[in-house]
Amino acid sequence: MARRDVDRDATPFIVLMGHRPMYCTSITSMYSSHLGWPKQLDNMPKGTPAPAGYGQGFRSQGVEPPEWELDAPPVTTCGIADLLRNGMVSSGNASRRVYGLEPLMRQYSVDVYLTGHEHNYERLWPIWNGTFIQTYDSPGKPVHVVTGSAGAYSKDTFGPPAAFDAYRSTEWSFSDVYANRSAMIFRQRLATNGSVIDRFVLTK
Repeated sequence: MARRDVDRDATPFIVLMGHRPMYCTSITSMYSSHLGWPKQLDNMPKGTPAPAGYGQGFRSQGVEPPEWELDAPPVTTCGIADLLRNGMVSSGNASRRVYGLEPLMRQYSVDVYLTGHEHNYERLWPIWNGTFIQTYDSPGKPVHVVTGSAGAYSKDTFGPPAAFDAYRSTEWSFSDVYANRSAMIFRQRLATNGSVIDRFVLTK
């Protein structure tokens, strides 16, 4: 249900942008130890304890830090995605989750969630709380797009595709977006020559 304090005539689409994806199939995103620590720490041998002081920054905000994970969990976990979607565990009440984004996305009727972090491109079917539909015509769920393939020191490879995947690419590419009062047109273009490799149209 759309909130009444958002004038959809003046603001036809609501776009949320963040750094990390909530859903993805990149192999490199699966390590939750990336959260709050440099990536090179993931190269530490299995069984290595967390560095001294790990988690104190999280606890100062009233949440428990993520587990110090060095083994790759199943690809569909997408690293810290569950913490982004549903929130982190409160340090004062283990049964309580705080700072979850998906409930806020639903509350404010977010249409698109744009992220990077992964050095690839992945477009999902409209999804919320793990359920998705295969249409962009007034879907009632946000479209998640990982668009981090404009250029970096390396490309991030994919694991097996997920059911929610609509399109994936590891080619260097960039996004352009056009919106009017009734539709948002999203195109992904190759960095080499600007040719369109993916396109979708989201309608109200």
